[in-house]
Amino acid sequence: MIDIVTEQGVVKTIGLSVLTENQSAIKLYEKLGFQKYGTEPKALYDGKRYYDEDLMVLFV
Repeated sequence: MIDIVTEQGVVKTIGLSVLTENQSAIKLYEKLGFQKYGTEPKALYDGKRYYDEDLMVLFV
């Protein structure tokens, strides 16, 4: 998917959010070139607890 938008030249950035505690996903995204630019505290609530989300961006 990243290859497709890169080839098209239309999209300049791809953004995503990931649970801060999901370190395996964060490492994968960083390996793909994504950079963390912030954290949204208490972004999600599952009825029992709140979860923070890291915000990431890839400049293509």
